[in-house]
Amino acid sequence: MAINNFAYCATTWLMGFLLACSVLGCSNELESTAGSSDANQSGESTGPFCGGTGSESDPYLICTARQLKNIDGDRRLGDGTYDRSMRGKSFRIVKDLDLQSVRATRESYIKYFAGHLDGGGHVLKNLGLNGEVTYPLFGFNTGVIENLTLDQFSVVGTAVLLNSNYFLFKTVNGIQTDELESAGTLRNIKVSNGSLFSAGNFVISAGIVVGLNNASLSNIAVERVTMSVTGVKNSGGGVGCVVGYNGVNGFSSDYIFANDLSVTQCEIIDQNPQAGWAKGSVIGFNADAPITVKEIVEVGSLPLVGREL
Repeated sequence: MAINNFAYCATTWLMGFLLACSVLGCSNELESTAGSSDANQSGESTGPFCGGTGSESDPYLICTARQLKNIDGDRRLGDGTYDRSMRGKSFRIVKDLDLQSVRATRESYIKYFAGHLDGGGHVLKNLGLNGEVTYPLFGFNTGVIENLTLDQFSVVGTAVLLNSNYFLFKTVNGIQTDELESAGTLRNIKVSNGSLFSAGNFVISAGIVVGLNNASLSNIAVERVTMSVTGVKNSGGGVGCVVGYNGVNGFSSDYIFANDLSVTQCEIIDQNPQAGWAKGSVIGFNADAPITVKEIVEVGSLPLVGREL
């Protein structure tokens, strides 16, 4: 009986304590820490990132589509200046992200990337599916982008993932110098289930993954995509299921390579057959760059490379 009375009293006291907490509010260290962690994992963080310091050993963590845009290394501020503080930083995506709610700016979602982005094997879906004209995820890359899947997209422009994996002129305090930044690396990337539409005089080259490439690609897969291209006559342009134009005549080809590429069910629709595009099932125009392809399936009668120097 004494034990029962004790259990009754303990239960009554605990219920009273919880009721008081619900009215007055209670907190403790464990509760606070758990709440912060849950918020990060659920993607509800409203900060620029949901963790990390940006170093290689402790990368900034990305939990939402809006946080992904904060990795831009050339972000324009309200006063007309540019924030380049994210250049050289490391980032990691910690969950699948839906990009339908974010909008492109200046012909890409992220204008310039110059760090290390580890997608963590996660999927970014619905790129461009917000009912308006949209553009590739990245404009320029001189960093490393890896372990990422883009799925379910509808993009208008020169590429789905990246406009230009290219050499860029450096800027110091906003002033362009004559020094070149080396182009970036893409590895372990998959692009699937969507469409790319390229049209108009601005089209130089178009590719599902990269429009203009002058750097390292490895383990790149393209599956179930359609590319529709139209424009004025452009005999120097390339259209490919992976890369539009690979390599630039005059730069060292030792740095340009594409390894272990895989293409499955990629369709290129040329709406202007007289335009003079160099069309390839992997690369449209290849400027003296070595290529290794591991699998080509269902890409019609197109050659591996549309044209080579």
